[in-house]
Amino acid sequence: MRYFIIEKDPIYLTSPVITGWRNQFNKVEEIKDRSVFRIKSDKETVFTGIISSPFLLFSDEVFKIIRQYERTLKSKIIALVDLENSKNAIYHLPINILIVNDIKDIKDESIFYIENKEKTELIINLDLAESILRRNLKGFMFKQFGG
Repeated sequence: MRYFIIEKDPIYLTSPVITGWRNQFNKVEEIKDRSVFRIKSDKETVFTGIISSPFLLFSDEVFKIIRQYERTLKSKIIALVDLENSKNAIYHLPINILIVNDIKDIKDESIFYIENKEKTELIINLDLAESILRRNLKGFMFKQFGG
């Protein structure tokens, strides 16, 4: 099976910026199952398929695609709201993505983290990558994983 690193595309400088989150919790695990976060946005803001900072979020559409391949994937529902510019979107904070140290530990997972000394990378398989690409969604890129 071929695998790909999925990450936020750096050309999308106008994706929403979550503000004030540090006042609400110390760890991602403390986020409630349904939460609202304020964002900083403007008329150029693009609600991308993936937000990687300050924590991983998938747009509702991307999450639904992933769930077709990983039916046991759970998430917390996050509403991103900009009251000033009347913008909002629903995102999902995945809470049970498998974390492995070696690709050999993967059985049939479509999405997982590879953790090594340098960094942790989010990896998806070819089938899932193709499904996401067919939807023509914005805000992320794929790099072949050589693992």
